[in-house]
Amino acid sequence: MAPVMQELPLMCLTLLLLCRDPGVGAQLDQNFKLHQPQDKVLVTAGETLTLNCTISGRAELGPMRWLKGLGSGNKTVYDQTGTSLSNVTRAVVGSNTDFTIYIRNIQPEDMGTYYCVKFVRTVTGVEEVFQRGSGTEVSVQAKPSPPLVSGPEQRAMPGQSVPFTCTTGGFFPKEIGVKWFKNKDPMMAQLLFELRRQVEVQATEEKNGSTITCVVVHDAQAPVNYSAILWISNPAQGGLSKGSQMDKGANLLSSLVLLWICILLEKGLLGGLLFFLFKRMKRRAQGLLPYPAPSQSLPPRAGSQGLATASSVM
Repeated sequence: MAPVMQELPLMCLTLLLLCRDPGVGAQLDQNFKLHQPQDKVLVTAGETLTLNCTISGRAELGPMRWLKGLGSGNKTVYDQTGTSLSNVTRAVVGSNTDFTIYIRNIQPEDMGTYYCVKFVRTVTGVEEVFQRGSGTEVSVQAKPSPPLVSGPEQRAMPGQSVPFTCTTGGFFPKEIGVKWFKNKDPMMAQLLFELRRQVEVQATEEKNGSTITCVVVHDAQAPVNYSAILWISNPAQGGLSKGSQMDKGANLLSSLVLLWICILLEKGLLGGLLFFLFKRMKRRAQGLLPYPAPSQSLPPRAGSQGLATASSVM
């Protein structure tokens, strides 16, 4: 009887699945549509970005989200369950079909591809992607700062070539155009640009003496290059590791403490020796002094007794 009772819940679950209309779930999935119309969007830094997304039909239970990027490196921008970035808000709060969002104070680091995604919960409770939009590529441009023009600090001599420099910054992307005017009239100017590139090389013993070369090619001109040699110090020949430097510092401290102890012992021994010599010389000096002669006792006389008394009183 017990095995039959244990099989009843499984049988009931099987009957419920069989009695369910097999076309209901499929019909819900087929009727669901997600529409993300924007392909590319260009916005200026500091402005508000609008990302459009609407859905129609019905699907299994699960939240709607906006993701920046796909795969393991994606970033959740908006989550219907409530976890969203602080500068992201819904365009139509509480809507079950319009999931358009606003991103305030957009910055160049916000550039990327954004996806509107519908998630569903599986039987095990795990969320998986059910349907997503084609993605919206967002580009952010930053306005250049007001230009600063600097010229000569002194009066120019007739016929002298005088340079003027125009400086601006904070713009994105890096392509920018510069025009010069003289009294509101356009003028031709020769512009010089500077480019810096840095490469990092891991310092290992097998790379000691390697030649690092930079080759520059510009506008179909002959390439120019410059090389530098990588020299790696050997800890056994002068290069000190962090551990050896700490050991050297500890040894130096121990040597200083030992030196002070030796100085104190030397002072103590010298002081004791001087004290011993002083006492010895004092004893010898006392031994060389003559002893006083013994006094001869005289019989007292009456006159001298009164004189001594009077002298004492005086």
